Amino acid sequence: MYKKIITRNAQAVIKNIENNCNDPSSITVVLATKNRSVDEAKYAASLFENVRLAENRAQSFRDKFTNDEIWDFIGQIQRNKVKYLVGKAKTIQSVCDIKICDEIERLCIINSTKQEILLQINAGQEDNKAGLNFDNVYDFYSRVKNYSHITVKGLMLVTPLLTNIRREYFKEAKILYDTLRQVDFNIEHLSMGMSNDYLDAILEGANMIRLGRVIFEE
Repeated sequence: MYKKIITRNAQAVIKNIENNCNDPSSITVVLATKNRSVDEAKYAASLFENVRLAENRAQSFRDKFTNDEIWDFIGQIQRNKVKYLVGKAKTIQSVCDIKICDEIERLCIINSTKQEILLQINAGQEDNKAGLNFDNVYDFYSRVKNYSHITVKGLMLVTPLLTNIRREYFKEAKILYDTLRQVDFNIEHLSMGMSNDYLDAILEGANMIRLGRVIFEE
């Protein structure tokens, strides 16, 4: 039954992207698999060309991860759970704490690997969400770029669920993203927009969108 729902939803999302983006192939769809089975996640991934799977809980990531798909991590990070992510997650999208970077670096050295990350911005500075201020992103980036086993690949934006200025946040994130790209060729991803606002995010320059409900729910 879930295949019919997911197929219909995925086709609608693909059509929306095609109708609102000059280069649909440039958009990476990150499927948030919270509360979804591995079978649902894998089936949804099979319907997109440029796709990743993602979890927002480290233990769920550990339990669901396989090498058959590209997986990202998109949730708040606890230092003692970083071990579940390093060397498995293609990109840890939610980094905003230098102590977490220290732990990622330590584990990368132990495991002889490197780790891609995005810097998370908390646009509305909500107390219940982690993330950097827009104003201190560049300073944080300047510190993290010195880690030898961590590569900053871009920015991830979280916005308040209820706001009428979401597109202003998207615009500000795009400006900051473009600024970083001018000084670092590794900067590649601007991850912003979710099920309720992914089209606005694309129109404002997102090249990575994080979708859950709009894909999995009827």
